[in-house]
Amino acid sequence: MLHSVFAAAAIQAAISERWYRENPWTWQQKHLAWFLEYKLKSSKKPTRYYYLLSAKLIARRLGKSWEL
Repeated sequence: MLHSVFAAAAIQAAISERWYRENPWTWQQKHLAWFLEYKLKSSKKPTRYYYLLSAKLIARRLGKSWEL
């Protein structure tokens, strides 16, 4: 659970810095896809996997059916 909170905070910070979108309710699928593809490209597979799970949880909480 703690890892998910940390991952969500990291995702939010990166999206906020790149697109100036502070609130996840304003995010689009492209924002999470960008994070997963470009911000994690040099990360190891387990790290990418945990961030993918966190991104899917965020999308679910937002009520979106995004494919990530």
